[in-house]
Amino acid sequence: MINLSYVALLYGADRLMAIFRDALASGLLLLRHDDGWQVGLIAADFCIGDHGSVAFYAAALGIPFLKAVDVPGDLLSGSPTEQFIREAEPVNLDRDLHVQVLDMESRHDPARLADITSRSLGLPGDHGKAFRRKVYEILGLQPETPLRVLSFKPPDPITSERSASTLVTLMTTVMTEQSGQVRVRRYPAVLEHNHSPDDCREYVQISRDTEVDPRLRESAEIVVAPAPLGEHEAMEWLKRRLESTGVKLVAVVSGTRCLLRLRDGPVLEARTTSLTSSGTSPPDVEVTAAAVYAWLAEGKSFDQPVDITIRLTDLLACDTRISVVVSDGSAFPL
Repeated sequence: MINLSYVALLYGADRLMAIFRDALASGLLLLRHDDGWQVGLIAADFCIGDHGSVAFYAAALGIPFLKAVDVPGDLLSGSPTEQFIREAEPVNLDRDLHVQVLDMESRHDPARLADITSRSLGLPGDHGKAFRRKVYEILGLQPETPLRVLSFKPPDPITSERSASTLVTLMTTVMTEQSGQVRVRRYPAVLEHNHSPDDCREYVQISRDTEVDPRLRESAEIVVAPAPLGEHEAMEWLKRRLESTGVKLVAVVSGTRCLLRLRDGPVLEARTTSLTSSGTSPPDVEVTAAAVYAWLAEGKSFDQPVDITIRLTDLLACDTRISVVVSDGSAFPL
């Protein structure tokens, strides 16, 4: 999120941190208004904004855009800014935002709004020279040195310690007894109070073992270790964590595998397979635990090795595949 200068001046740093406390804990990166935001905008895949300059620039760059405001009454009728915000499609607060983003991306025409923004943003690549030349002309001066173009600095976003708990929804497609796909959607647990009252999705809560909020710690179905452990330490952690809580599944990364244990079940191990770039890097402990939980929730087992494709986004290139087997480590006393 790009923090505009007038917002920063109006509210102040402390007030902004309070307003965005839960969002920052959920992973929001708040780009500073005075430097680096240009790089963030150029790298953006999508933009939601008002009628300000940042949103205007996003549309000019051809970035898919949805407006979060109506047309302000104080805008000059017929001006590029007024036409831009009038023509842009609005966010529908009564619809799923993710669905709206995908829909806009699927039918996005970069030229639609760029035709309007080009009325204000002419001379691409030469506007700095033209602007400087005009200013010196008005002042009756001659520039002493040629224009120097500087690079933008990398963003230095305002961040916060990440929340240790996540809500996920799981959709499982069983292909055979030994293969399937699990679609995982993740939501910040600390923002659960913002969900619609008629939200009927079934959430599963995953918490890292560092969670300190008693409500979140006690309501987790899945608990994962916050960092990789050696095999002996990992087995001890699985045993200790299952003994100390009513959690249903625990998981920890050890070496290049993820070790998991369902209450009253064997130790399982999951490894990435050749679908990923190397097949040797350890799987993400949270999404792996979510996929294993989803498979078991379908009444399936891991009596035989099972290959699960995990889909986090709608891009096939981002899929991860894991192979899950009963671990030899199940011989350890738990």
